[in-house]
Amino acid sequence: MTIQEFKRINKLLTRGYDELEEEALRDGVNIVSSEYDQLITTVRDKILESQGFTLKDYRITKEKVEGGSSSVVRQIAEETETKVNVLENHLRQKFEAIFNESMENIPSMVRDLVIEYRLPPQITNEIVKEITVPQITKEEFSDEELQKEIQSLKDSHASLDKEVKAINKYIDLI
Repeated sequence: MTIQEFKRINKLLTRGYDELEEEALRDGVNIVSSEYDQLITTVRDKILESQGFTLKDYRITKEKVEGGSSSVVRQIAEETETKVNVLENHLRQKFEAIFNESMENIPSMVRDLVIEYRLPPQITNEIVKEITVPQITKEEFSDEELQKEIQSLKDSHASLDKEVKAINKYIDLI
């Protein structure tokens, strides 16, 4: 008997038992009596015989299905956990590489910010006696702004980390 045949026969037996119980209650038969147990045995034997199986075949397959289901589930869970760990490690390496690259680019980001906030030359009708290049002072571009930029990068890394966790949860559901 295959597992599919077992499941089909098990559904037939369940339906047969349910119908027998309804009929017994309607006819006033006590469902804890030996008479009712004999009726259950008869129904089971008839259903199994009509499907070409014996009670011994049914019990052997039932034992395999019920005993094997936990090991199959355990095996699938272990395989899934392995796949998730591989994926998680791969994603972690990718995100760390992106984060490290972002951290390396901070000096260039600072330069870009300086260029962006540099004041353009002022054209006036006055005679220029001396050309001065404005220098950025600590007050114009503070450590606080750098810290904010670094924090922003860290926050984006944290959000990527949250997305990885969400992906892992989704994979667990699969």
